[in-house]
Amino acid sequence: MGGAPLWRWLAAAGLALVLVQGVAWGRWALSPPILDSRSHGLAVAGGVSFARSLAPFGADHQTHSTADAALGRQYLHSDVVDTLQAAFAEERAGSLGRGRHAPRWRVAETGWRGGGWFSPHLTHQDGLSVDIVTPLQAGRLPSWPWQELGYGLELDPVGAFGEQAVEFDRLARLFDGLCRQAPKHGLVTRALIVWGPWHPAIRGRMRSTCRNTLIDAPLPHDDHVHVTFTPKGAR
Repeated sequence: MGGAPLWRWLAAAGLALVLVQGVAWGRWALSPPILDSRSHGLAVAGGVSFARSLAPFGADHQTHSTADAALGRQYLHSDVVDTLQAAFAEERAGSLGRGRHAPRWRVAETGWRGGGWFSPHLTHQDGLSVDIVTPLQAGRLPSWPWQELGYGLELDPVGAFGEQAVEFDRLARLFDGLCRQAPKHGLVTRALIVWGPWHPAIRGRMRSTCRNTLIDAPLPHDDHVHVTFTPKGAR
């Protein structure tokens, strides 16, 4: 007996994609901004109440992997969602206004709905941490399952990925935007964890005091940057 016809495989793949998209959007629809989120504990040992799921696709962002959103790995404190959306919009408006390349920002993993241990990450437990995919000057980093949904990629110390290169200008502008927008939503940008060899290229382009929050990642941290916020007034 022969295998199933090609059209059946294609139909099954299409149905699976529709289901994943439906679950991802369903999580977003079931976490409306009705109640303010509350974080508990620390990024390395904490939780969050009334977290919001990031929309799989927005005006200025999209999730790096719809599977992540469907699996419930993209929940955040509501103030972080508002800060990200404002900073993404600010950076893209400025870039597009100058006629520059400015695709939507891609958001990788953030955390569970209730926070807590979030393997394989050591942090992301209190709804205040987010991974943002490294932007390229052309194209984007892939997010296939066999590449650990994008976390298994490697870029070199000067920011090259094949024939493409990291867009350090955009990263610097986004970091400045996060620094400006966070206080408007009751937050402080606490840490910008970026791969060490890239610090000079980013720091020299930043204009805000957030350049002082750049932290070297302990391991190669090149496929994404990690941003951690803290509520204003918290130590």
